[in-house]
Amino acid sequence: MLKGDAEDEGIVFNDTSEQDFWEFMRSIPYTLKADIVVTDSGNLRAVWRGDGVKHVGLQFLGGRWIEYVMWKRLTGSMNIWTKAGRDTFEGVKELIRGLPDGESSQAALVGDLIADCVSATYPGQNGNP
Repeated sequence: MLKGDAEDEGIVFNDTSEQDFWEFMRSIPYTLKADIVVTDSGNLRAVWRGDGVKHVGLQFLGGRWIEYVMWKRLTGSMNIWTKAGRDTFEGVKELIRGLPDGESSQAALVGDLIADCVSATYPGQNGNP
């Protein structure tokens, strides 16, 4: 459906972006439903919004590259933490897992942000009844 809509609007759909999207999504367990759009460049972009204080957007560029933007309103503050960039599947997965990347406090925040926005917690997982 998205591919047809894109073509109707004169956008050349990027098939490698779609392949990357599906490969990436299969590699993340318990992924919540995202809003999916086709960008003007023909890439797929997935967006997760968490109750107005969190946001994760991933644009699949093809060739296992992802452009990302993440933000979170800091608890008890009007300040917003942001992180944006372009990285490989592996680099973005490190952000998702919250692995140290030279910015351990940011890595932990990214891990929490992704967990809140992207991953669902199911009964029996993480000690939940």
